[in-house]
Amino acid sequence: MRSSRSITRFWPYFLIAAVYAFATSATIIDVFRRYDEFRLGWSWDLAYYNQWFWSTSHGIGTISVRPVASFGEEGPSIWKMNYLAPIRVLILPFYSLYPHPKTLLLIHAILFWLLIPAAYTLARSEGVGRAVAVAAALSSTFVPLLHPLAVNDFRELQIAIPFVLWAIEGYRSRRLGLSAWGIGGLLCCRQEYAIVVGSLAFVPPREREDPGKTLVWRQSVVLIGVVWFCWIYLGYLRWMIGPNAPDHFLEEFMKPKPPWDEIARTATGIVVIGLGGWALLGCAAPRLTLICLPWLWGLATGRWAIRLIETEDWHGVRYAAPFAASSLAAGLVGYARIANRLMSLRRGAVFVPIFAILVALSLAIPHVEIARKLDRVPRRIDADEAAIVWKWIDRIAPDEGVMAVYDVSAQLSSRRLLSSYILDQNKPIGFPKLKPVYQWVFTRANDIPESIWINQGFELVHHGRAVRIYRRAASDARSAAKKSASSERLSQ
Repeated sequence: MRSSRSITRFWPYFLIAAVYAFATSATIIDVFRRYDEFRLGWSWDLAYYNQWFWSTSHGIGTISVRPVASFGEEGPSIWKMNYLAPIRVLILPFYSLYPHPKTLLLIHAILFWLLIPAAYTLARSEGVGRAVAVAAALSSTFVPLLHPLAVNDFRELQIAIPFVLWAIEGYRSRRLGLSAWGIGGLLCCRQEYAIVVGSLAFVPPREREDPGKTLVWRQSVVLIGVVWFCWIYLGYLRWMIGPNAPDHFLEEFMKPKPPWDEIARTATGIVVIGLGGWALLGCAAPRLTLICLPWLWGLATGRWAIRLIETEDWHGVRYAAPFAASSLAAGLVGYARIANRLMSLRRGAVFVPIFAILVALSLAIPHVEIARKLDRVPRRIDADEAAIVWKWIDRIAPDEGVMAVYDVSAQLSSRRLLSSYILDQNKPIGFPKLKPVYQWVFTRANDIPESIWINQGFELVHHGRAVRIYRRAASDARSAAKKSASSERLSQ
């Protein structure tokens, strides 16, 4: 008897745990395959993240992969960044157990799919039964935008999605501990989420309460968001980047906007294809849907568009993470409200399963369309050449300097020195002449004439359809070092 009661009570948790394990495992397998096949969202970004963690865990303290923004360039110190993401400090001990880019991909999948239990508890807190809450959580995993977000390398913006759900649940329930957990997680992920925290003031409490209590909660989240963004983040930029960095950052939001018809088309595509029928559920929770609109506006005015999913720029989907998270929360609350209303009808036990099926069907077509778009992303390196490139990468020691095209940079990032030649900011000093510390060069097949590297003592060891690999022998490196030292003395 007790056994049957336990099963009845805990079956939702077992099912949610099973779905979470399946989604996480499937994502890990997918992103590991993408990593091995050089099909990452944006390899240079993962190279930066991995080198940052690798350098920090090895006590080096500097990076050579330095992302650039209009308001500042990161590094070479690991503490000079153009945005705030304290969650890295929490991830670092786990990364140190196995310092490798795949560790970050693994951690990203584990944290990202915590949105499944978070979705269940949010729906359950809205007063629906266990079965309905499970159905809502399972349906939420098929929101089309979640698929590209899940496999888009390692991004703090994306792993914040579960914390959005927890923050909204805690705020609506007036649960201080859960609110602190959700809000703290958001602020640890990136400074953009300080805006989400402040926008919680528009979210109504679940139960009627004294207006004074409502005012205290609203003032608290607004104050936290404003202090974190305006004082802590902009103050950090001023301290680490320069006194004008905050102004340059804010100028990012003042750029010219596309025509209104283009904004409307972009926004429609994001909502219809990116959310599918889930967008309709948010209509049942209008005040929660309200906090999604600024993020949709930001995307539609030039930040990102759904059509980019099938191009090499699909990795920009990371900017849709706050919109996806707030839309997911609005849809879950709307789902619960509609289900509660249906249950109050005479044949509610029949209508609710039909409703759940309709929601699932409304997500199926756009979900498949997103998957098809991802499959159409061009592949620069085929499988046969990828295997050869990996053989050479495995021969490079951590202390050997490498200059590489972006396509293979993440796989080379567990090294002290990694540069690239695509953007001027990433080029080594004196490019195309390389200092002796560079023993390896990876270029696209037709980017740079072979003679430039041969004249510097490099040997062509792989000439493929997509990638050329050059190696400089130790004796050539010493000879280059002597010539470099001699030229420096003559110049003096």
